[in-house]
Amino acid sequence: MTSLSRFLLFLLLALAAAAQATDFAGPNIIIPIAGRTPGAFGTEWRTDLVVTNASRSKAVTFWIVFLAAEASAQLTPVELQPRGTAIYKDILLSAFGRAAGAGIIRVGSTSPEALLTARARIYNVGGAQGEYGQIVQGVPATKLAKEAYLSALSGVNGNRTNVGIANPGGTDAEVFISLFERDGAERGGFATTIPAFTVRQMNDIFSQFQTGPLDDATIQITSSRGVYPYASIVRLDTGDADFVAAAAAQIDQIDPIVTPACAKPAPIALAILPAPGWIVSYNEGVDSASTTGALAAKYGFTPKDVYSFGFHAELTQATIAALRCEPTLEIVEQDGYGFFQ
Repeated sequence: MTSLSRFLLFLLLALAAAAQATDFAGPNIIIPIAGRTPGAFGTEWRTDLVVTNASRSKAVTFWIVFLAAEASAQLTPVELQPRGTAIYKDILLSAFGRAAGAGIIRVGSTSPEALLTARARIYNVGGAQGEYGQIVQGVPATKLAKEAYLSALSGVNGNRTNVGIANPGGTDAEVFISLFERDGAERGGFATTIPAFTVRQMNDIFSQFQTGPLDDATIQITSSRGVYPYASIVRLDTGDADFVAAAAAQIDQIDPIVTPACAKPAPIALAILPAPGWIVSYNEGVDSASTTGALAAKYGFTPKDVYSFGFHAELTQATIAALRCEPTLEIVEQDGYGFFQ
């Protein structure tokens, strides 16, 4: 192989690695579980969070939202410079003032171009074995799975497997969980509902089935909407755990943002906690009722509500791209659920 050939091969491999790395970046990142809870033998589990702006040139403002069954909360927005990193040690206590609890973390920006990455470290302190933990990789909300697999799970030889399913969306997820042996033989299944903005952890997953514990088993999760399933394989003698992120077989289909054809489109803003529909605002002095009627007829959508400043409607990404080129528009904003405090 010539020097040029080796260089080209190296370049292709580097580009492939970069493409894979960007799969973890986006404007809305989901950490499926973050907790500050009691552990075995008088220990305590804590969570650190790392957020990075993976853009080479653009600063980004982001929010952190903690979604929990008992009470959710959000932090003051933070600006990160290109390649900047924000680190939150023991985030539940230091940032949210919570001495105990568990839930989902959503790191989000209203900018569709934002390239945020995030990961958590959940670790155990106070034990005779010293500190140990596991890394939980954040994934973009656009990568959430409707079908996913957790493999090589063990409930024997001193192991226990816990399985969790995080639903960071605003509607309930209807989920079916199936268990398979190493050879693919099915050992049963059951249905459950994961409420909106909730993570449910099922400790000792094998006890949920009419079977004894297995080794090298596979769990299949199918869901009515995108969720983030995960497993934690725990050593019974020490409490040490390995985190297993599910392999997605089917991604929840979310329309990508379409780039408008015009040179100066109206800006677009995403919601941190998206709800159905978009809010379109006009420039000052535009007659909302007549303009909305004309645009609805032109682009074939039906407004849900018409306001003095604009309208609310469910729109396709192609329609949004076309609307952003209309000179009457000031901004297009994704509808969202309000923050919790």
